[in-house]
Amino acid sequence: MAAVRADIRRRDMLPLSGGVEVSEQAVAAVLRFAADGVQGVRARRCRLRVTGLGPDGEPLVEAELTLAVSYLSHTHEAVELVRERASAACTARVGFRLARLDLLVDDLYEGDR
Repeated sequence: MAAVRADIRRRDMLPLSGGVEVSEQAVAAVLRFAADGVQGVRARRCRLRVTGLGPDGEPLVEAELTLAVSYLSHTHEAVELVRERASAACTARVGFRLARLDLLVDDLYEGDR
């Protein structure tokens, strides 16, 4: 069953310029990794959606990333740092800019400042 799920996930591809494609799963992993690098934040679910193509042919991708945040951290500053890092990681590591990034804090946890 795991092989079937993995095969299905590989079909969810995002077009990049030059005819190259990257899996949604890979882009989601990059965004989650960037969020996990912020102290007091744990990335949860990441959903991506292509809304069209920009004038230069790059995909217009919207992302929704859910987070758990330590109640000891300064939530607003931590979430803004996640936004900066996730956007920069997408541009630097994947090769396109996110058209939109929604960050949803859906849980608080104890620990990590």
